[in-house]
Amino acid sequence: MTWLLAIETSTRYGGLALFNHEKLLQTSMFSPEKPASEYLVSNIQEMLIKECITEQDLSSVAVSIGPGSFTGLRVGLTAAKTMAWQLKIPVYTVSSLMALAASSDVVSQPVAAIMDARRKEVYGAYFYVQSALKRVTEDMVMKLDDFLGLAPVSGIHVIGDAILVYKNNLDRHHLQITFADKSLCYPSPVYVGKLVFQNMARTSSGKDIFGISPVYLRQSEAEINWDRKHSCKK
Repeated sequence: MTWLLAIETSTRYGGLALFNHEKLLQTSMFSPEKPASEYLVSNIQEMLIKECITEQDLSSVAVSIGPGSFTGLRVGLTAAKTMAWQLKIPVYTVSSLMALAASSDVVSQPVAAIMDARRKEVYGAYFYVQSALKRVTEDMVMKLDDFLGLAPVSGIHVIGDAILVYKNNLDRHHLQITFADKSLCYPSPVYVGKLVFQNMARTSSGKDIFGISPVYLRQSEAEINWDRKHSCKK
C-alpha cells in the first residue's frame, strides 16, 4: 500500500488525511460551518497537488462509516466508493467510534467512545487501547445511563463529544470516570488511516464496494416522520 487517502465525515469536524506507506504526510480539516460536500473534492485535489501526485497514484482509500451524521456519512462513503470504482483500488471502512477510541493513549482503563446522538441518546462502544485496539462491545445507540451501565469495570476513560453535552450527567454517575481532552472530541481522519495499517479495517474491492452501507444504528428523522405519518393512516 503506497498512497492511502483517509476520509472522515461522521461529524461536522471531519477531514482528510494522506499517507505514503504508513507515514502521515498531510491533513485537511473541514470547516464545521459548511457541509463537507461543498469542498471535499477540492480539498482532495489540493492535497494531491501538494504531493505532486494525481488520483491515479492512490493505491487505496479509507472512510469512516458511522455511526454519526446521516448526511455526512453518505457524502464521505459516496466519495470513497466512487474513487475506488473509478481507480480500481480497494476501499477500507472503519467505525467512527473505533477511530475515536484509537486517538486515546490511555491503557490503564477501558475507553468509552461516546458521541452525541441527539434525542437524549448517545452512540457508544467500549474498547481497550493497549498494544493494539481491542473491542469490548459492538457500536450501540441508547440512553447514556444505559450505556454506562454496560461498563466492563468501574473505572473508565471517556472520549468523545458526549463530554461536551453530558458532562454533568457523567460527573454524577457512580463510575470512576476520567475524561479525554476536549481536543479529542471527534473522530479524526488520521486514525481512520492508522487503523487500516493496524489491520483493524474491513476491506472491499471490485463489485463488493457497492454493498458498503453507512452504519446508522437507527432510523433518520425523515424515516421516523414518514413512519408516523403512514401509521396514522392505517
